[in-house]
Amino acid sequence: MYAFDATTSAYASSTASGAGGTYAMLLSAGSYKLYVQPRTTGYPDQWYGGPTPHVVTISTSDQSCEHISPAPTPPPPPLTHR
Repeated sequence: MYAFDATTSAYASSTASGAGGTYAMLLSAGSYKLYVQPRTTGYPDQWYGGPTPHVVTISTSDQSCEHISPAPTPPPPPLTHR
C-alpha cells in the first residue's frame, strides 16, 4: 500500500502486507490518499475508495486504524451469441 498527500499527491509512505494480507503504516498528521496493490488474484490494484479516492485524515492526536477492504475484480459480462 502507498500513501500520497491528498493535496499535492506527493509520496508519503508505503508498506507491504503482513501475514493474512493486513497492512500497517505510520503516517504524520495530514490527509492522504491510499493506493492498494493486493498482489492477490481477483483483486486489482486500486485507490482506496475506487475511481474517486477516499481521503484518510490523521490529526496530531490520532492513533487510529483505517480498515480497508479491497474490492474484488467484477466478473466479466456474459458472452452473447448472435
